[in-house]
Amino acid sequence: MHLEWDSSHLFLSNPNTKQIGIVGDIGFEAVSGLAFYNVPQPGSHLHVYQKSIDFGLTVVGDTAISRSIDVYNLGTEDLIIDEISIEETSFILRDISSLPWTLSTGESRTFGIAYAPVSMGSDTSTIEIVSNDSEDPAHYIGLSGEGSVFSLDGSFAEPEYVLIASKLNNNNSFGSDVDITNIYYTSDENYFILGIECSVQYVLHQQNSKPDGLGVFLNFSSESGMSAGEPLGYWEEYDFHFLNGASDLWGLMPEDGVNFMADFEVDYMFAIYSDGTPNTIIVDASTFIWDNPLNIQHIGSTNQSGVSGFGPSSDGVFSERSLQFAFQSSTGAESRKGIEIRIPLSEINASPSDVFQVFATMVSSTAYFSDVSIPGNITPGNIGFNPNYNTNQRHDDCGCPNPGATIGTGPYHTDWNTITGIGEQTLSIPTNYALSQNYPNPFNPLTTIEYQLPEAAEVELVIFNILGQKINTLLKGKKQAGYHSQIWNARDEFRKPVASGLYIYRLDAKGISGSKFVQVKKMVVLK
Repeated sequence: MHLEWDSSHLFLSNPNTKQIGIVGDIGFEAVSGLAFYNVPQPGSHLHVYQKSIDFGLTVVGDTAISRSIDVYNLGTEDLIIDEISIEETSFILRDISSLPWTLSTGESRTFGIAYAPVSMGSDTSTIEIVSNDSEDPAHYIGLSGEGSVFSLDGSFAEPEYVLIASKLNNNNSFGSDVDITNIYYTSDENYFILGIECSVQYVLHQQNSKPDGLGVFLNFSSESGMSAGEPLGYWEEYDFHFLNGASDLWGLMPEDGVNFMADFEVDYMFAIYSDGTPNTIIVDASTFIWDNPLNIQHIGSTNQSGVSGFGPSSDGVFSERSLQFAFQSSTGAESRKGIEIRIPLSEINASPSDVFQVFATMVSSTAYFSDVSIPGNITPGNIGFNPNYNTNQRHDDCGCPNPGATIGTGPYHTDWNTITGIGEQTLSIPTNYALSQNYPNPFNPLTTIEYQLPEAAEVELVIFNILGQKINTLLKGKKQAGYHSQIWNARDEFRKPVASGLYIYRLDAKGISGSKFVQVKKMVVLK
């Protein structure tokens, strides 16, 4: 259950069933603990659990799974919903033909919304619900989605994907149900998308606190992370699979499994694994970028049937809900199924001209590394704890059959085909300056601001409140000519969430030729 509140009352909500129970009025006095009251808000009061809905990538011409939206009356008087409307034709309202609706105290009604993009690119819109709500007769729900030539569903058979690395041997890792065979990627001017053909274990082993899974190391030329040959694990109390190598079952202290090293700079690591059930996939991540709010974080979970998940739930390794991911278990080489992850270029400060390096391996939750990796050709026999790929040697106290033996033929991460340009296409250069309307709008908590530069320029993008007070400087520095985007997470310069309301964003640009450009637009944070 979630404890939530609005301007005048508390209520409990169940995110799975969407049921809501009134707790009490804001300002009540609790004598001990949490005092529960059954006092609805005076008058009629509309509540919608969803504040915004993101459909993510959807194939042009297809219709996404319809999402249900539940509308509740938390007031003492009947709530009359007169109208539910939307402007953007790519979003489709369902089950509203019987309007108007009359809802008594505690009663709810459900309608649906689906996304069917008609062209490539981002779509945004807003659902407006008009009622006799005593405080606010109009409620809004932000919508967003992106039309694409392919969907994010854990299958990467689309021709846009490029094969960049393959398994070079017949090593079997920890068993036939744990394997990785190929790495693919694709991109556009806004996103980096990785597809790793793999299967992860869902059977708990006696020695492991979680099943064996996939480890991914990433380096982007736009970021500065941990140098080659430096320890990559974290000693954290919470178990983030191999990222911190924590295990009580073998009697290990967490630091015993955190000194593994790569032979290239590592900016981010991902752990992809199950929780012991056949149809669950979990994604954790860590980063070595110094200014991130968190160094290690649970990103999210979904099923193994191709349904997209979004994460993380709050700012940390990545911004809130900035990543999209999906999983379908691979049935072998060239099945082109596995984990599919979409990362906005703005999250890694990258452009299509930047390059990346990637390394993937099967690894246990205790940070015991296998003999399967891409790239690389490891001598058969699992490596054990704390491999130093920078020297191509096993760690002396690995606990494996042949400690100190050569890991493989290496070098692991410096093959030409693993240092790959993020963008293959050449982007056109705009002929004029422009600042676009943010999307989605209204929003909570993420929105994207796009702008274009006809030449290289010093750029400053600043957020102000309605009083003209500066809230946050999103960008200040030199940018190349081209099309750019910047995400705002509805937080001020001290990383605190801002209140609902109207905000102003201003772009100032000074080109290398001396040209100047200033433009201002408005946007709405709606919580």
